[in-house]
Amino acid sequence: MKLGLEGRTALITAASGGIGNGIAAALADAGVHVAISGRTAAALDQVAGRMASCSGGRPAIVVGDVCAKGGPAQIAAKALAALGGRVDILVNNAGGARPITDKADDAFWDEALTLNFLAARRLTDLIVPGMKAQNWGRIVNIS
Repeated sequence: MKLGLEGRTALITAASGGIGNGIAAALADAGVHVAISGRTAAALDQVAGRMASCSGGRPAIVVGDVCAKGGPAQIAAKALAALGGRVDILVNNAGGARPITDKADDAFWDEALTLNFLAARRLTDLIVPGMKAQNWGRIVNIS
């Protein structure tokens, strides 16, 4: 399917499996140069190996944790360097739910808020200025 995205760039978080992996492969098949991000280099390397034959080429690997202090800034910097200074498409895919127990204290809720909202907001804040400068960009939030 032609998406009209040939030559664009994309950063996909939590791309070492599941939905992120599928989105990365679909965008790379559409001719997008992709940076895949996740916490585990070995898992990302396996994904990159499977995607090497896509028309967008082998994806750049960006190891980082969106929830860690400074994690979004580190991920943004590495992705921008790998993608020639621009991210046209940002897919905030990191997130998840934890079972609520009787021990769901403030730390539990702080982690959930960081994982499912703050990390995406922080990464988006770092990427949006470049999108505005080039007058083009897309952000997809999955949670």
